[in-house]
Amino acid sequence: MLRFKIERDADEYHAWCPELKGCHTHGATRQEALDNLKEAVALYVGELIDSGMVDEEPTSASAAQ
Repeated sequence: MLRFKIERDADEYHAWCPELKGCHTHGATRQEALDNLKEAVALYVGELIDSGMVDEEPTSASAAQ
């Protein structure tokens, strides 16, 4: 499970995912920061899959059934 963190930073919002090193973004509003973070996480995970660092297939026992 990934956590999303959002905090006020001067005139905008800073958003990041602690489990994904370097996955940070910002937005003028809380919602914009959240939307930007969702996109950043999708790109980050996509790059991990493309580079072969993670497997695209589910690994849990319930997903394999």
